[in-house]
Amino acid sequence: MTTIVITGRQHASLKAHLFPGDDLEAAAVVSCRVHTRRGKTRLLTRHVDLVPYERCRRLPWLLEWESAWLHPILQRAEDEGLVLVKFHSHPGAWLDFSEQDDRSDRDLFPGFHHYLDRGPHGSVVVVPSGRMTARTVDAQGEFADAVVQVVGDSLEWHGEASAAEVRREADRFVRAFGEGTYRRMRTLRFGIVGCSGTGSLIIEQALRCMIGGLVLVEPKAVRLANLNRVPNSFPDDLGRPKTEIFDELAARLGFGTEVERFDCDLRDPDAVRALSSCDVLFGCMDSIDGRYLLNRIATFYMLPYFDLGANIDVNADGEVMEVSGAIHYLQPDGSSLLSRRVFSLEDVAAAMLLRDDPIEYAKQRAAGYVHGPVVETRPAVLPLNMRVASDAFLEFLSRIHAFRQDGNAGFARHGFSLCSDVDIRSADGAPCEVLMRHCGRGDVEPLLDLPRYG
Repeated sequence: MTTIVITGRQHASLKAHLFPGDDLEAAAVVSCRVHTRRGKTRLLTRHVDLVPYERCRRLPWLLEWESAWLHPILQRAEDEGLVLVKFHSHPGAWLDFSEQDDRSDRDLFPGFHHYLDRGPHGSVVVVPSGRMTARTVDAQGEFADAVVQVVGDSLEWHGEASAAEVRREADRFVRAFGEGTYRRMRTLRFGIVGCSGTGSLIIEQALRCMIGGLVLVEPKAVRLANLNRVPNSFPDDLGRPKTEIFDELAARLGFGTEVERFDCDLRDPDAVRALSSCDVLFGCMDSIDGRYLLNRIATFYMLPYFDLGANIDVNADGEVMEVSGAIHYLQPDGSSLLSRRVFSLEDVAAAMLLRDDPIEYAKQRAAGYVHGPVVETRPAVLPLNMRVASDAFLEFLSRIHAFRQDGNAGFARHGFSLCSDVDIRSADGAPCEVLMRHCGRGDVEPLLDLPRYG
């Protein structure tokens, strides 16, 4: 099954153009990068071109446009190695392809294949509610069902979900969120980076909500300090990879969750590639460079990213000064941890230097050339981690099952302090100037356009 991925901003732009209020059909052409991993193909949107109304013959049931309008789009697609997806509207709200659509696509798409010599290309029908139905069209004009994924304030999949039978163990989850959400969960693959404090609790929730698959990235083994804050870890597990514990837990539960383990950090390109095949990313780590890299992965591969942070500040006398947490929800063409000023590029460079060459880092820090993280062990306790992880998982659920009365737009960042009873929520900001240009680039050489992966 092919999935066509667009962002919430792109979806809004398409909908506004396709339904100008005159009840006539309209069209747009979307240019996409093809990303295939583990047999799953995703078309990552790079450009959205709205077909000018004046270049079309528009009727309530028919749309024709001048072929010359497509020439520069075809040339750009050839230059950048992209495929094309046609979006068009059905003002009458018919959520299916008509016979006229079949004839039109069979005329149009063989030409795309001939000119670009690659595929798959796609066709999408949009109705006034914003709902969509999609298909791919091959060089012979044959159709195959496809899915449209929208990564915006909410996470939407327009198309086929899992047809798997509802397991008896899922009864309470289905009662709360419905069969549709359950079936969607069975199709999803979470990438979780960091399997200690908050990460272990995200894994626990995901497994018991019967997620379809997990990619776990964690370089460290179980230590004594983990036993009081990592569920399902025991003294006998000391020295074992943390990912192994959760792989074993998934097998014992027997819910059919597929687990892929990486006992390394994000410097390993195989871990990056595995995360690119996921549907949702969770960042459960303190390191600045790790969080930046995960934000970059989410942007390149158009993935929703939930970043978790738990913090306890203790002064030299052992007095607790602050107990707080924060969850950031990041969209691929929205603001980033950089533009939200969680850290700066200088912080990222210092953290990378510290990880790659601690001796050189110490020299440059002593000389005042870098200002960055200090090596320290932060206090961490299970109750705070549970609060942050629970809030983050509910944040995810709210975006696939719309239960918020006020909608999701105002919850791009949710921060709280237990010391001062402060609760802060904010909407997404302007697109990140550093990362925005990478949205939907997918696989490039070097990976993530970073020399370290060259």
